[in-house]
Amino acid sequence: PSTQQLGLIAGADLGAILPVPPHNVSFDGAGGAAIHGWSVGSALDARQADMARQAAARVAQMPGELRRPAFGEALEQYWLFTRIADEIIVPFPAASTAGTTRDKLQWVARQLETTSKRGTGWVSLAVGPTPTLVDQVRVAHQVIAPDEPWDDSLANPLGLRYQVASAVMAGARGFVFRPFGPLESTHAPGSGEAAKLAALRWIHSDLAVWGPWIMGGQPVAPPELGRSDYQAASWTASQSRLVLALATPEDAQYCLPSTAAQPLELSLASPSSPQQVLRVTDGRLERVDAELTPAGIRWRVEQPQPIESFVVTANPLVIDFVRAQLSRQAEQRAADQLEIVSYNSSLAAQMLGARFATAPGQGTAVSGGPMQQLAQAQAWLDRGYQALHTRQPTAAIGLAARASDSVQGLLFEAQQVAKRNLAVPQSSPFVVSPVALGYHWRLADACQRSQWRELSLPGAQLLSPPEMEALGWSLEQRPLEQVDLQVEFLPPQPERPSGLRLAAYASHPVSTPSPQSQATARMTAAPLPGGYEGASSRVRSAAAAVQAGQLVRVAATARILRPPTTADSGILIYDNQAGPSLGQLVQGAAGEVVSIELYRFIVADGEFRILVECRGECDVVLETLSTSVIEPAVNRQSYETTRATP
Repeated sequence: PSTQQLGLIAGADLGAILPVPPHNVSFDGAGGAAIHGWSVGSALDARQADMARQAAARVAQMPGELRRPAFGEALEQYWLFTRIADEIIVPFPAASTAGTTRDKLQWVARQLETTSKRGTGWVSLAVGPTPTLVDQVRVAHQVIAPDEPWDDSLANPLGLRYQVASAVMAGARGFVFRPFGPLESTHAPGSGEAAKLAALRWIHSDLAVWGPWIMGGQPVAPPELGRSDYQAASWTASQSRLVLALATPEDAQYCLPSTAAQPLELSLASPSSPQQVLRVTDGRLERVDAELTPAGIRWRVEQPQPIESFVVTANPLVIDFVRAQLSRQAEQRAADQLEIVSYNSSLAAQMLGARFATAPGQGTAVSGGPMQQLAQAQAWLDRGYQALHTRQPTAAIGLAARASDSVQGLLFEAQQVAKRNLAVPQSSPFVVSPVALGYHWRLADACQRSQWRELSLPGAQLLSPPEMEALGWSLEQRPLEQVDLQVEFLPPQPERPSGLRLAAYASHPVSTPSPQSQATARMTAAPLPGGYEGASSRVRSAAAAVQAGQLVRVAATARILRPPTTADSGILIYDNQAGPSLGQLVQGAAGEVVSIELYRFIVADGEFRILVECRGECDVVLETLSTSVIEPAVNRQSYETTRATP
């Protein structure tokens, strides 16, 4: 950036992390003050370690007035990169990737445990769906609804806030938000971009309240919960505790469920001295009746939200701080939450219209309950806007919360129905985010009026390695320390078809026996990095010729020879159109045969290839691979015509 741009950044009370310049630079006082750090690289893997070292060396040689911390965003080898840069940023796994929220929390917590030894503990989060998911939805829209307007924002505002809360629970203390386009404040109310900005403001309001505990406090034992579909974390600071509870049922990362129907009980071990439990809800502090027990303190929330936070303290200064934060811009917070619910309500309306339009003559009966539920949510939403106009932000936030719970109940139930006939959610790009759910039913209807046909993928029979190589199949392996890799073709047997075996095992060097003991000991090694880090081996198929707008179906089976050692280990199968972020992670018990299924739109004329990666420690045989293609019938508007008279 220019000196003028840096001055504007400083004037807005913001800071910038800049790429390391390749030559000496100088800035005036205002421009230099805006520089908060230097970036030594993003999406770093082991192959870029030397490049990062060189960039860090340039930072160390800068003049004193420009010396700032070195930042790097790494995809793997976190310990290695913490020795190079001051702060290593861990990318939080995208919501559409395989794995539950609990799996991702554990993975991020492990990486932050490493990066926090020398740094603060930063994560980066994508603002909006990945570009590959946007491409899939865009092409589906062009094929299925070419006459309808297209909104490319595809916002999931509650999903973004949920990702941030998940990162906080995993131990994050610094955040980088990565939008895939410019953020502008001029979008019309009700649009996806407006909802996205509202979510970012709400998130920053959350962080302003939680900040003293997550930044300056210490993590302590979390409370015990009365619901198995929640997870909690706790921090202590200034004679007080912050408790954060997060709904983590299966598939919550794709679409938040309704949570208010069942109460949430919490039990926290604490000193026997009297302390208040204050719930941060509806834009205010609400005192909760708590029971003091010999084991600590216990309380209950009758209608919990997906993200709940509590302050447990007897310190009046802490209470005054939280109240001051909540009262600041209370009306803006209420407006933001109403904006988000309004946007999600429109998504639910579009989804219901698509879902029940395929039942001629039964639409009213089938959709009556959901439509009434949506109408009730809209009534709460209207009352919320009325409360906001009469300067009652607390009441507006409460009504927004009730409407949101009802809308999320509709969206989550639809997501569960939509994925029921799929191998995994990643089988289809239209069930991993509420913004795409409506396309699931419209696409099913369009495909019923067309016909699948075989798509020839050369070498898919997995019979002859030399022939497959000649047809365009390829293998890539990364040399990693203490990893034994195997990729082989298994010939057909009477009891099984031919297959492609991918295996990765951690090699454990045997220690030399000590003179004091004749017994041999095997050194323990850490498990191999799994699903969200780099692959150890990758097989790339030959290409099939395809055209933009076609829908391809991949079907296969996989035989598990060894169960995964971690929740993010297995073979990842994906394609060159939607990429690894939408891949199916194949894992299971030893001897289990797992179904593999992918539905992918072709986004551009050219080639369709399948890729199979070994992630972490695994041993899996890919079998019976087949591909087919269809051109979904286009729903164009029809117009009534009359024969012209002579």
